[in-house]
Amino acid sequence: IHNINVSIMEESSGNVIYNMPSQSYVKSTSGNYKFLDKILLDSATGFTANTGYIILAKVWGDSPGLEEVIEEIEFHVFPAK
Repeated sequence: IHNINVSIMEESSGNVIYNMPSQSYVKSTSGNYKFLDKILLDSATGFTANTGYIILAKVWGDSPGLEEVIEEIEFHVFPAK
């Protein structure tokens, strides 16, 4: 694993709300790498209630597209009760 990226975008507009880490290069020679972050899903961080989002997690080798794996999950933010 040479590079990683995690992004969250608004489903309808494609507007990117979250894009980390700031430097994608991590070079983990063990083949394992753990990226952990916490983000509050509220208006202060760019999220809107009743809106769909997509989280993309991407891992690749030395060059973009080289040994690239992308996982995508859709989720919806509901208003607080």
